[in-house]
Amino acid sequence: MHLLLLESERAWAHSQDLAAQSLQPSNSTRAASLRHSATGRFRRAVHWATQLLSLAQALHASTRLSSEHLLQVYVYTLVLNGRLLRSKDDFDDALAQLGVARGVLDVLAHKARTSRAQALYVLFGDEIGPEIRYCAHEMGRERAYDVDVIVGQVTKSSRERLVPGCDELLGDLAKEGGAAETKKVLAELTWEGQPVPVRNPELVDVLLKVQEAEAKLDGEKKEKSSKKGVAAYDAILSALSDAEEVARKLVEVQQVRNHLSVSTIH
Repeated sequence: MHLLLLESERAWAHSQDLAAQSLQPSNSTRAASLRHSATGRFRRAVHWATQLLSLAQALHASTRLSSEHLLQVYVYTLVLNGRLLRSKDDFDDALAQLGVARGVLDVLAHKARTSRAQALYVLFGDEIGPEIRYCAHEMGRERAYDVDVIVGQVTKSSRERLVPGCDELLGDLAKEGGAAETKKVLAELTWEGQPVPVRNPELVDVLLKVQEAEAKLDGEKKEKSSKKGVAAYDAILSALSDAEEVARKLVEVQQVRNHLSVSTIH
């Protein structure tokens, strides 16, 4: 499975590189050729993803792959195929593929056993949200801005067609998952009485360390040990410093992405 995934990712990355080259002024004379090659590599990525899905289905049928992992492969394949269709201006089919993928990701996020897994599902779901909105806008759909409503409509009409047995697979998640791992579940964060969603797995990781350090400090307070209490305070300060650094870097990355998006539009 790893080899098929790597082949798919390699072909996709190559297609994106070729597409970016086609937009450069220095390549204006061969832009059409580069775009054609990019589409060919994109099709190759979808081919490898489809092979990966076939293998995952076979492994799941022989109980060697969990339903959650099979759903992850379905989502990966749907997103790649949806993006290829969108690049060819086939917005109707692209919306179906991307919308169903987002719907499955939403359910996986809701049923995740750890906060990190939940953040990963939410992160991937957020990434395809703008593409769903774009397809809906190009199709002239009402409320094209409301991704959740669109996903609900698309899921109802297309999920079983694109992900056969999806309801059964989703039902298996509770049986496979077991109890949530308490140490890996992030407590709700609030700011001025309002909940603050944490949608990035890297930030979840460091905040879990803060949470663990706070729990240790509470334990030391009950034991009334001054030396251990000082060590616990140091652990919290260190964890908070790490969390601040990660948050700062994430903000910088997002600012760069926003700048690149604006530059591309102009």
